[in-house]
Amino acid sequence: MPQGPTAVELLLQFFSLFVPALLAVVGSYTVYSQKQADKKEALRSAIRTEIESAERLQHIGSYLDYERDGEGATDEEDENEDVESEKKNMPYSSAVSTSLYEGQSIELGFLDEKERTAVVNYYSNAIILNDMVSSIREFETNGAEFPSSEYRYMKWQLDRVRGLRKSALIQLDSDKVPQDTDFD
Repeated sequence: MPQGPTAVELLLQFFSLFVPALLAVVGSYTVYSQKQADKKEALRSAIRTEIESAERLQHIGSYLDYERDGEGATDEEDENEDVESEKKNMPYSSAVSTSLYEGQSIELGFLDEKERTAVVNYYSNAIILNDMVSSIREFETNGAEFPSSEYRYMKWQLDRVRGLRKSALIQLDSDKVPQDTDFD
């Protein structure tokens, strides 16, 4: 009489199918998780680099200080009459690069909530500043004078972008910076 498989044989057959399938699922999830973590770190690093490269903010600050002072003379230059003051021009490129942000905005979901909020606040205000720089360049090109009230607002916006830049960099590096560190 033919006998059917025993309970032990059935268990062995089940585990011989189940264990490899389970290992495949766990392995796939581990690879997927690592890829997501790598994407997050790559995005964080790229955004940090773009934000750090906002060196034109200083040039725009110099331009606005020149325009605010009228003739461009500072207190130090008033004391030293030998220093000639040159007309400073608004930079011909954007004040702040936003190309990575605009191109990767869908990927911002990889960032933590605090990082994402800081990055979006920074870039939103940087885009406003870029628009203001474009307006000043347009006025300069047409030979018109930009309204002084707009300079005050732009100076305020520039200071805001500088502060938000600092905040975004702190948030992006928050895993490397102790929470109780005072940056001011």
